[in-house]
Amino acid sequence: RLMSIIKKDRFALATNLDIEIYKLVSILDNEQTNLPSGFKIKLMKNFQNVHKDSILCLEHISDSLFASGSTDGDLIIWQTENLTKLYDLKPFNELNKDEMAMRLTSTSIVCFKPINQV
Repeated sequence: RLMSIIKKDRFALATNLDIEIYKLVSILDNEQTNLPSGFKIKLMKNFQNVHKDSILCLEHISDSLFASGSTDGDLIIWQTENLTKLYDLKPFNELNKDEMAMRLTSTSIVCFKPINQV
């Protein structure tokens, strides 16, 4: 399982091909102080089979974007606010000649897959 904070009050959890988005909700016991006495976790969205192969990384890019990458080289850039796919990027060897490759002017995202484990 992988977990990444994607916004101040949200985090993503990846298991195999699926991604779940959760939100931290504060519990107010004393409305006079307005301080939370605790938090509960609320499932916001469950994306099933978003990748064709196992998800290898989840990465926070900014408050409005996060990314998920899988062992087959697919990379999905997500919008944090509405939880939709912004880009679904494929490895260059899988691109058709009719598809256009594009550059993103964001931070680099690298997923490492261990070849040999000790």
